[in-house]
Amino acid sequence: MNLGDGILIKDNHLAALRSRGLSLKEIIAKARQNAPLSLRGIPSRSNLEARQIQIEVEVKTVPEALDAAEAGAEVVMLDNMSLGDMRQVVKMLGGRALIEASGGITLDRVRAVAETGGDFISVGALTHS
Repeated sequence: MNLGDGILIKDNHLAALRSRGLSLKEIIAKARQNAPLSLRGIPSRSNLEARQIQIEVEVKTVPEALDAAEAGAEVVMLDNMSLGDMRQVVKMLGGRALIEASGGITLDRVRAVAETGGDFISVGALTHS
């Protein structure tokens, strides 16, 4: 997964768009409407798959995670959540959306985060100096 695979709607984007009266469902719909197709695979005539890119929403609480999945996000990014909250989101979403754990993830903590059952882990320690 990389930045070309989707649109990431972060908390500051949500705040700005909600201040204009848009609901999360409307924000995701507008992102999807304006999203380009992502081309995956080897660029040849016979092996090129075009697909709609994924919409990912950053959340900070369990209720926000549920709202994002119900509004149609394909990926829900759990930002700075406790391990208990991560486990709760994984259980409650039940595969309706992919789950990315992010924020405060250290190499010492990555195994415990992986054991919560999410799909992806972002480790800022890999790139932060």
